Amino acid sequence: MAICSPTLLPLLNFTVGRDLCNSDHFPIIISYADSGGAIQYPPRYLFQRADWGNFMQLADITECMVSTADITEAVQNVIDCFINAANNTIPKSSPRLRKFRRPWWNEACRDSRREEKKLWNIFRRNPTTDNHVAFKRAKALARRIRRRSQRESWINFVSSITSSTSGKQLWKKVKAANGIYREFSFPILNTGNVTHSAPLDIANTLGHAFAQVSATDSYCPDFVAIKNRAERTPLRFTARSTLPYNSEFRMFELETTLSRAHDTSPGPDGITYNMLRHLNTTSLSLLLFLFNRIWTEKKYPSQWHEAIVIPILKPGKDPSNPLHYRPIALTSCLCKTFERMVNARLVFELEKQGCISSLQSGFRRVGQPLTTSFCWKPKYATRLLGETILSLYSSTLKKHTTVLGDMAYF
Repeated sequence: MAICSPTLLPLLNFTVGRDLCNSDHFPIIISYADSGGAIQYPPRYLFQRADWGNFMQLADITECMVSTADITEAVQNVIDCFINAANNTIPKSSPRLRKFRRPWWNEACRDSRREEKKLWNIFRRNPTTDNHVAFKRAKALARRIRRRSQRESWINFVSSITSSTSGKQLWKKVKAANGIYREFSFPILNTGNVTHSAPLDIANTLGHAFAQVSATDSYCPDFVAIKNRAERTPLRFTARSTLPYNSEFRMFELETTLSRAHDTSPGPDGITYNMLRHLNTTSLSLLLFLFNRIWTEKKYPSQWHEAIVIPILKPGKDPSNPLHYRPIALTSCLCKTFERMVNARLVFELEKQGCISSLQSGFRRVGQPLTTSFCWKPKYATRLLGETILSLYSSTLKKHTTVLGDMAYF
């Protein structure tokens, strides 16, 4: 049991520990509900305030950058060019500790507050009666808008509480009404009898768990024998270079790929799709030249082997078990752009040649996995007549982490 004042209660989290610690009862862990005061978030680019015109001039990829003998060096030159231009034209968010959120704050509150500050600066520089009256009116209007927003937010909050609302949901709503949200915190991991609480130990433990999933030890002996035999067989790509899918990429392929890309988190190099879309014509042509060098010389840049791996807890799983986390890898947007260009070309060729069965729905633009479900209606009627139905559902376990690269064919 823990005792605290009603004012302090929304600011705390109460959880029951899983280890008895040689006691006769489980311990109660009391922690601060909002970790925003303890965690400093890394700064990120604020693209809504970017000077794209200046960025287009500074992100000037030259022929010397992409013509170096080493592909890895050429890619690094392009990365440095992007980051230098971004740092000079795109502001970043502040890494300072953030304040409590205000759930009632909206655009009207923000605009009225800006107008109040604007008129205050005018009055401070030129303290006339008219400027003072204008500032007072703006201040009163901003105060009235904030109070109305607070009142509406409170009404919505009270209306969301019903007789079926559980105690857990109620306290979650109370904390949300006070602007307190649960932020990310480092989980305490257990491996056997060892507990990991330090950030570096947690990162290493999760990395080891992710590596275990695709390690050879996790395979059955029969599969290991097939794997070893397949890896001893050399791959031979003796196709004619005159085939269409072996030719160099063209500009429309790069532009199409960039237009279809969604704005996602950047990889270790910090380059985003927003930056790639705002390149000038010359820089975009030289970037295409670099991609074609990688394609024809068959050399993969070392920077593209790196990724930022984010562990995501699986729903309803124990957070102390490192195997209950799903790894999400943030790779380079340059790398993903090139991979999508290659994939679009290969998929087009496979569809054109009819290499993919018409019954396959997954991993295709023409159909979705839900399409297969609609095909079951007439089959189900056939089954009611006493006939047998043969079907196969394939699950890509762990996002292909156990698929052999030498044996993976479209």
